[in-house]
Amino acid sequence: MTYVLAVLEILQLAGAMAISLFLAVHGLYYLLVLRGDRVRRYAELMKRLSNEPISYNELPYVSVVMPVYNEEQTISRKLQEIAQLAYPRERIEVVLINDCSTDRTVHVARRILDDLPLRSRILSNVQRMGPNACYNVGVRESNGDLVFTTDADVTVSSSALMKAVSVLLHFEVGGVTAKAVSVPQGEEAAFAIEKSYRGMFQQMFAAESAIHSTFPGYTACMVFRRPIFSPMATGYGSSDGNISLMIIRKRLKFIYVPEMLFYEPISGGFTEQKARKVRRATRLIQSTLRNRDMFFNGRYGDFGRLVFPLRFGMMIVCPPALLLGSICVVLAIMLMSLSLGLLIVSAFSCIAYLAISGAVDELEFFGAFLAHEFYMLLGLLGSPRRRAVWSKDGKNI
Repeated sequence: MTYVLAVLEILQLAGAMAISLFLAVHGLYYLLVLRGDRVRRYAELMKRLSNEPISYNELPYVSVVMPVYNEEQTISRKLQEIAQLAYPRERIEVVLINDCSTDRTVHVARRILDDLPLRSRILSNVQRMGPNACYNVGVRESNGDLVFTTDADVTVSSSALMKAVSVLLHFEVGGVTAKAVSVPQGEEAAFAIEKSYRGMFQQMFAAESAIHSTFPGYTACMVFRRPIFSPMATGYGSSDGNISLMIIRKRLKFIYVPEMLFYEPISGGFTEQKARKVRRATRLIQSTLRNRDMFFNGRYGDFGRLVFPLRFGMMIVCPPALLLGSICVVLAIMLMSLSLGLLIVSAFSCIAYLAISGAVDELEFFGAFLAHEFYMLLGLLGSPRRRAVWSKDGKNI
């Protein structure tokens, strides 16, 4: 009996500490970052700055840098989309980095580019190198004052580049990223989770940008000043995480501009979503851990003092804390009453299923939050592995 009581006390203490840590990090983030009308005021500022008039002579030269791998089905539409941007074509160059495509991507791209009034180059890697290495090559070989990164399988609004340039000309920042609009092309429940997940993070992006900077943004639609770019480590970290944190390390701000829009198709069901999200979580965690010296570092302003420590805690500390705390609490309850413990597990499992499946609209946010914690936990477990290319779905990410 004494042994059981001792185990019970340990479980109660461990569970209380883990859950308290989880709640403390998220509570502080809400109180110090999200609370108040900061997001509303920031959105108003970005709306004004992104629509400021710009004379033709002020417009910088822009290099559109885009890694491609087996994009035969999308590259034609994408290049025509770039040519139709609300930006002078004579001030745009397109730099494609072919990462050893095995289909007709390069053939189609060359044919389309020959017909478009765009300066362009196609660079080809001798072996698959992954997105970080492709961006290193593409930015090094570009000539623009600004670099505009995008993906072949997303659709960028025609005004996105002009709005980004307007913010960069009227606000002291090093780079900007856009608002992602999810387009359903798969299971409705999986899309609902993704949409809620994106909405949650984009509110965080805006609140963090209002304080100083955010990360990681989206290389699917990102614009930054080319001279500040430094080559990224290949096979480690996400491109968007590496670039955004690279900009902040140069003592410049990296911000979210909700007036910039891009549309991303969300295909497949939960299995595909899980694989995609875990890969992204893994590489984002790698970028975060690589820059851990920014933790409570005043050299990076309020980003280093406030935003980065809280986001570090939410990504690195909270997922295992939530898992450990939940296990300890359930085991402690089971030691006191097995039937009560099983009842609580069953009830929680039922609620989690309803939330993640999208069966109850009111639980959509809860489902997205649970899925996020699960993906981050798996990403954390996979973060020690260095990999330049993810071959599960045959594409760079």
